[in-house]
Amino acid sequence: MKRAGLWLGPLLFVVSLLAPPLEGVTPVGMRTLGIFLWTAAWWFSEAIPIPATSLFALAMLALCGVLSVADAFSTWANWVIIFLLGAFIIGHAMTLHGLTKRMAYLMAGSSLVGGSPWRLVMMFGIGAALMSPVLSNVITTMVFLSIALGLAKTLNLERGTRFPEVMFLSIAWGATMGGIATPIGAPTNLIAIGAINSLGARVGFLQWMAIAVPMSVVGLVVMFLVIRYVLRPEPPQQWLSPSYLRDELKKLGPWNRGEQISAAVFLVAMCLWLLPDVLPLVLAGGRQHPWSQWVSGHLDWSVTAIIMATSLFVLPVDWKNREFAMTWDEAVKGVDWGNLALIAGALALGNALASRDVGLGQFFEQSLIS
Repeated sequence: MKRAGLWLGPLLFVVSLLAPPLEGVTPVGMRTLGIFLWTAAWWFSEAIPIPATSLFALAMLALCGVLSVADAFSTWANWVIIFLLGAFIIGHAMTLHGLTKRMAYLMAGSSLVGGSPWRLVMMFGIGAALMSPVLSNVITTMVFLSIALGLAKTLNLERGTRFPEVMFLSIAWGATMGGIATPIGAPTNLIAIGAINSLGARVGFLQWMAIAVPMSVVGLVVMFLVIRYVLRPEPPQQWLSPSYLRDELKKLGPWNRGEQISAAVFLVAMCLWLLPDVLPLVLAGGRQHPWSQWVSGHLDWSVTAIIMATSLFVLPVDWKNREFAMTWDEAVKGVDWGNLALIAGALALGNALASRDVGLGQFFEQSLIS
């Protein structure tokens, strides 16, 4: 598949250049279409790493004269990229100081599970769904998978049996379902919001959640029905006592300074992200009130994300030894640069395809209407 995609991408590009122009599409538009098809072929086949393909697409847009060099690479300064940069650092701080692990053990070891294998599968799925709206789906999945793998080894669950498989699937699916609940839950959400904003409309934090949270809940219910009645795995004969995960939680000890700081920074960031939508509800003038207008104009999600992420570099974990909640070396490890490259490439290609100047936007519009 990779080998086929490697050759298919440039072939589609050449065909787009040699083919007669589509109705109402300029030669620049045909080059844009060729770049898109080349990029899509490499994305789907993963002929080369997806982030590398995204960077290649930016360079091709400039090389082929579709966009200027400045416009082609300007998506790296898009508010979505800046927002995610800050959000990745905040999420990494929670993982670095052990807060996410504590949250995972707390949920999986709760009395709601009560030693039931089925309840534990549900708790893993629900736990992942509760964390993924505010953390990267990848981070959330890895945190719960590390616990699930430990449980599988402790119970000596056989490889290839369905129960450990559905336990892992519930984590992956739960993270995916929860990832749609908030705008920050997944980069795809932000790409959609960014596209809507470029059309002059606005989607607020609470507006998104009002639609997405019920969809997330429905998705979780369907997921558990599929696991229970379609996959129907046999539960293991032996199982851990309900106290196992609580004992693991006790081993973590009391909350350390880093956990306290990362939790506080995250909670403040969430409040500030919600503020532009909540403030008009409590002020007499609504969105026309000067305070509401100032917050909407100055306290963008990206601004909040960067300010709160920066605060981690100045909040001390150990002031005597000048240790802070975050260092730059650690922050770099927490940033998913590949995701940022993918989004930058997707935004640039999307803008180019939708542009009326190159003709494709008008072509797609007329095709859909007809």
